[in-house]
Amino acid sequence: MATSRAQRAQRAQRAQRAQRAQRAQTGSGALLVDDVSAGSLITNRDGIVGSWVPPDTGNLPNSLGSEIVANLKLLSQEVRSDIFDFDLYSKLDFDFYPGVEGTESSPPSASLYHIERNASGLTRPTTASYSEIVRMERPSQELFQKQLRFLNGYAALRLDREEEIVDQLDGPVPFMSSILFMRPDRTRYTLEMLDVVLGLCAYVETRFKYALACKRPMEYSAQVQPMILTPDHGTLPSGHATEAFAVARVLELLCKSNSTKPYAHEGYRTQLYRQASRIAINRTVAGVHFPVDSIAGCVLGLALADYFVSRSMQSADKLTTVWFKGRSSVGSLADSDFVVSDYIDVARTGSIIDKEEWIGFLSAVTPAVPSNPTPLSWLWSKASQEWLDPTSKRI
Repeated sequence: MATSRAQRAQRAQRAQRAQRAQRAQTGSGALLVDDVSAGSLITNRDGIVGSWVPPDTGNLPNSLGSEIVANLKLLSQEVRSDIFDFDLYSKLDFDFYPGVEGTESSPPSASLYHIERNASGLTRPTTASYSEIVRMERPSQELFQKQLRFLNGYAALRLDREEEIVDQLDGPVPFMSSILFMRPDRTRYTLEMLDVVLGLCAYVETRFKYALACKRPMEYSAQVQPMILTPDHGTLPSGHATEAFAVARVLELLCKSNSTKPYAHEGYRTQLYRQASRIAINRTVAGVHFPVDSIAGCVLGLALADYFVSRSMQSADKLTTVWFKGRSSVGSLADSDFVVSDYIDVARTGSIIDKEEWIGFLSAVTPAVPSNPTPLSWLWSKASQEWLDPTSKRI
């Protein structure tokens, strides 16, 4: 999981690579102002500018419309990312409920909320309503202790998976691009959208980690001995699992929204979720996560993906609040490894399976549908168009 500062640096680097790739793809090889020295530009202006001539008032630039998505194409990816982030985060809230430590009836828990401002017409809002998106309970120390046996078993895979575990420290997108045809010069808006999704995941998962404050496996046993540096934030939910499943879900729904062959086929959906699962499990192989961390991360990632898509597609469909019941310290949850087909209906819908004992559902969330296109809907539309071509047949 990357920090917000590191993510911004990564976004800038990816944007620069995309620009270079686009230049190469068009064959222009054009160099821009930032490719030459400031001194060269200064002396060049001195040589050509001539005497100052006030601009003609009849030749002023056209005025841009206010708060319209058409202006987004004039901005760089780095600037747009701040706009997308603000639109997402400004409608989110978080709260922690201390409960009673060590009890199953009322364990410590935290919730993420969607905020809807109450206003009509041109009036400014004075009140807001809150809808729960996801709730996560803190498991007991006994549960984590029981799951240590899984880490001991998975450690035997470290030599086999060493290279991919290290490569996956940078996130899930490169591995997902081996399943779906993604590259900067072909799907730049899709990749830009996934950056926004990963940013959303990083902010939310970090807040849950801080609130639930669950210790890492190496603090439970001296024999865990992780093969990579253990992160300094909490173990649950797994950030890698959250991000991998969020990306898989968004890509699935993006392709499904167009019903374009071959990407809407269940074979692609299956591979996306298998890849997300392998990334999550590799964190247990590496010795830095328990299987229950991946269960919680999977649930959180899917919930955030559905929320993101709902906001981006301006959908009036209701979103069901997802509840991770970490209270189940004795029995099936403590004894459960992370097997993706136990938690996601991979073959049919890609939806979370109601496990009753430790994954449940609460009231429905219905984000308001804006009357005009939003920055997020603009990005979704741009990304969606990248998966259509003139020869595609619709399913």
